Amino acid sequence: MEAYVKVTVVAIGDSLTRGFTRPSQYNPYMHSLPYTSYLDNVIITEQAKKGLDRLDVVLINKGMNGDNTRGMLMRMDSEVAELKPDYVIIWGGINGMSSRTPEETLESLIKIYDKTEEIGAKPIACTLTSIDRPGRGIDRITYMNELIMDYCTKRGIPVADLFKATSYENGVLRVEYSSDGLHLTAGGYMKVAETIYWDVFDAILDEYAANLL
Repeated sequence: MEAYVKVTVVAIGDSLTRGFTRPSQYNPYMHSLPYTSYLDNVIITEQAKKGLDRLDVVLINKGMNGDNTRGMLMRMDSEVAELKPDYVIIWGGINGMSSRTPEETLESLIKIYDKTEEIGAKPIACTLTSIDRPGRGIDRITYMNELIMDYCTKRGIPVADLFKATSYENGVLRVEYSSDGLHLTAGGYMKVAETIYWDVFDAILDEYAANLL
């Protein structure tokens, strides 16, 4: 009997990674809807199509409400390294937009990318999702995302463009994905999962298919 190949993926971030969503008339209680649960389903479905029955992808969510990129960096040693991940999905920066410049936030993200490689894993970057009102906030998010995309492209780090996937053409967060103007609905977190899969993980599974089949 052929052995399974285990692939450990850790998702680190803030309340968006944790899956925070606001109560609504349809959902009167606060729930956690982590995108990693949806991503797990997508990966299982797609790896079956690719014949990757011996691949066991384990997703571990390390989202923390209220965290910022500096906190994420500190948690890389205390919470992520011991899990010995093969990949780390890095989605954060929105909580520091009011107190730090995009350049300062990028510096922290770069340190997280570096730390990911130091612990023997491959970083997967994500652009920030938007907010539900036009103005300077979206301008800062757009600029932050440009910095992320430019840096990661030069360095060869794969990026899931969550901003493009969840926003209107004017950059405003799509109403069907917004639970409170910042956090997402179930549909929003599902869209995040699908985007991360098709922007990044489909190619990763193809690499495993080439080696395992």
